[in-house]
Amino acid sequence: MLYHAWKGDRHLEFWRMHEKYGRFVRFGPNSLSVNSNSALKEIYGFRANVRKSEFYDAFVHPAPNTHNARDKELHARKRRVLSHAFSDGAIKEVERYILANVRTFCDAIGDLGRVIDEKKGWTTPKNMADWCNWLAMDILGDLCFGKAFHMLDRPDNRYAVDLVGVAAQRHLIVSCPLVTCPQFLTLVSVEPCRSSTS
Repeated sequence: MLYHAWKGDRHLEFWRMHEKYGRFVRFGPNSLSVNSNSALKEIYGFRANVRKSEFYDAFVHPAPNTHNARDKELHARKRRVLSHAFSDGAIKEVERYILANVRTFCDAIGDLGRVIDEKKGWTTPKNMADWCNWLAMDILGDLCFGKAFHMLDRPDNRYAVDLVGVAAQRHLIVSCPLVTCPQFLTLVSVEPCRSSTS
């Protein structure tokens, strides 16, 4: 998996393995991949009898949060603090920010006010993966920081999406068991993240 994390096609390798071996795939001595929507709640649900793997330790910097907290009591405490932000009333309050960004997105992909090639009748092609990433980042900016990054409007901050991709790739590499090998770290010049409790 380390090779595929470095190459950037880890998700495709998981898909290939599930196509070949079925819904349950063991990809390491203590690693199991489950491809089932019905198992989602049983694995990640609030009362699940499953402990998060060491994979989540690579996210801990400088302190654990609800996503990466492996200890059940710590996770429950952090979840209680955030629960008010996800109440029905709170979700209704932020709906206007989400809709404003969705409107901007629709205007941008619809080429509002732009000249359409008369001969073909088509607008210019767009990479929808990029546009959806920019939409997600603008919504997150509005909700988390009180201001959108305006990636849908202008290219100034669009580089941040690539930074997230690089960070995700780095995380997948650092979380592989082989990465604890010093010779490998020298080879790729990657330092694994250490939790503040280590």
